[in-house]
Amino acid sequence: MFGQRFWSFDVYQVRQKLLEDPILHSVDVEKVWPDEVHVLLKEVTPVARFGQQGLITEEGHWVSLGQHFSELGDASNTLAEPRRKALMALPQLVGEVQSRAALIEHYRLLRRMGWPIARLELTARGAWKLELHSGVMIELGSQHFSKRVHKVATIMQAYQDKMAEMQKIDARYPNGVAVKWRGTEEKTQQAVGAF
Repeated sequence: MFGQRFWSFDVYQVRQKLLEDPILHSVDVEKVWPDEVHVLLKEVTPVARFGQQGLITEEGHWVSLGQHFSELGDASNTLAEPRRKALMALPQLVGEVQSRAALIEHYRLLRRMGWPIARLELTARGAWKLELHSGVMIELGSQHFSKRVHKVATIMQAYQDKMAEMQKIDARYPNGVAVKWRGTEEKTQQAVGAF
């Protein structure tokens, strides 16, 4: 490609080659007389990681990184280090490949609610678990997702000044929520509220 004359330079071929990178959302390649080529790259905007080798974009699409993610994880690749750190800081969605759509839908709902999610998981048994950036673990179970999210949101609002003291919120109970506080014995939990 390089060293070609202006008229024979194939912008379409360059564009197609660049679009092989899954991180790129769009590529514009333009010849500018007399001897320049302008390239405009637009990367996807990831909002979460899916498993170990994929990203969820702002639009809710899944992008497979495949070998590119392995290259980003290679500590010897110093050019990729800032990109790798940025990607590793994104929330992680965990589940089977066939559950990807449900994970994306539920993640987007929780994100719209303003929850600072570090990890959202749909287990093989269909149970929802999540971890907030503060380290609080939340168990939602496999049924009544919206109702249980509402219960947790109510507890988080009522106890917002004590969120740093919470270790775990278990909303799998039909008539309440259990909260495990940091520094308490394993068996000491408090049932909070009736729903």
